[in-house]
Amino acid sequence: MSETEIMELRLDEDNELFFRLGIQGATERPQLVRLTCEGGSFIYSAAGEDAEEGVTRFVIRRPGHVFEANRVYEGKLEVVVENRYFVPAKFKFKFKEPVRVVAESLVAAKPEEKPAPTKIVSPEKPKQASIQFDVKPVERPSFAGGLLRKSYESSKGK
Repeated sequence: MSETEIMELRLDEDNELFFRLGIQGATERPQLVRLTCEGGSFIYSAAGEDAEEGVTRFVIRRPGHVFEANRVYEGKLEVVVENRYFVPAKFKFKFKEPVRVVAESLVAAKPEEKPAPTKIVSPEKPKQASIQFDVKPVERPSFAGGLLRKSYESSKGK
């Protein structure tokens, strides 16, 4: 990766970066391998882990609280081996804006109601109703010995 290329990382999730290190002429393993980034008022540092032979893995944990989206940062790989300090790689990177989905509820406007045509009705005199009732005597059942029977008097009158 050249210094003019800009790596894009995710602002809302962990990012993994891998670097293949070639250390020659050393009799010891590196004492320190780290990724650093200066961001104006802060310095961010992530320690490297051996991923496989000669490859070092760096994890930048959910950086949203430290870094800003779309701002270009300069990073470097620092290695200390046999008490000597090396910067084998410098690079630029930025964090992409997190994906967001926004929903807004809408209320459908009711169609404007047109007033219905009105009919003018002249007042009429109320009519009087006559109601007639036919009143007939009702037979009442009586209970005798727990059974329902018509009383003798009511059946006698018919």
